[in-house]
Amino acid sequence: APPPPPPHYHHYPPHHHPHHPHHSFSTMEVTNGLDRFGRPYVEQKSSESLIRVQNYVDEDIPSDRAQLWSKIIEARKVLANHNVEEGNNVELYPRSWTPSSSQYNVNDSDDDSDSAAYFTVAQFNTLAKGLSSGPNNLFPTPFLDTDSGFHYGNYGGFTELTKPEVILDFDRLRKWRLLEVMLGGDDACMTGDDRFKSPALFDILALEEVDEYHSFFEPILVKDGCYDGIYQPKPYSPCVRFGWYSDGVALLWKTEKFKVIDECIDVDGNSKTLVAKGSFEGGAAYRNQVYIIVPLQIKGTDKCIVVAATHLKAKGGATNEQIRQSQALELRRRSEQMADELKELGWTE
Repeated sequence: APPPPPPHYHHYPPHHHPHHPHHSFSTMEVTNGLDRFGRPYVEQKSSESLIRVQNYVDEDIPSDRAQLWSKIIEARKVLANHNVEEGNNVELYPRSWTPSSSQYNVNDSDDDSDSAAYFTVAQFNTLAKGLSSGPNNLFPTPFLDTDSGFHYGNYGGFTELTKPEVILDFDRLRKWRLLEVMLGGDDACMTGDDRFKSPALFDILALEEVDEYHSFFEPILVKDGCYDGIYQPKPYSPCVRFGWYSDGVALLWKTEKFKVIDECIDVDGNSKTLVAKGSFEGGAAYRNQVYIIVPLQIKGTDKCIVVAATHLKAKGGATNEQIRQSQALELRRRSEQMADELKELGWTE
């Protein structure tokens, strides 16, 4: 057995959701190890996959919202000190909101159930730490991909950015700015106690290229019951090949707004899992992309929604476009199947 982690790291078992992917790989070998910094990790390996996830919590996790915003303000100062943006602007890029085409209009309806059907969603690619690190970032685990021609430490190819060593520094800057968007958005500009009381801005978060879920995002976003969530790593993430942890997809929802419809009783009286996650169907070119599909009840109503998160095949070209179309169609089919099943169980869309 490996020695225990250093005392300044919190031992944190990864969040294993009880639901299994539809795609079953060959027998998994599960081992525990320590990375080069003495931090524990869990590795799942088979002939078709290699998943490596953190088994610790970062030592700089804030203890409360006030400390969190202090970290965000500190990250802003780091950015300001390097004068990256024109005029030394450290504000978030402005975002405009497009009204939903939903049949529900919370402003025109007196029906509380209609009002409850409104919710906010944020979806974006967080850019994996393992795919954007520079030459001064030591990869924590063995570098496996020595034959691909990948040049380690080139900031994922984003070398034309102004000062990529600053903008893409995940630990000092980027992870806190990501949280600034997720938890505060424009409220990050607030001052005084109001800033610390500001609730999480989005009801649902769909995140891609997440390789710091167990060590960073989950301990903060799921803390105090604000969100609940599910994480699905890729079966063979390029991050692992380059000496980092597996990246994948995360789907989170506010617990005050939604409740996951975890299981149901089928017509034969058997308990059945509804949540779906895993790899897409097809050959090896398809299976390294993953998805999560979750049925959520809107609390206080008999209404439910089906929410999905995925990261489709990357890069251009006709072949990759064909793969993306196939994956999108599969995701739609699986989501519609789940919706139909919910209707049969008596849920309202």
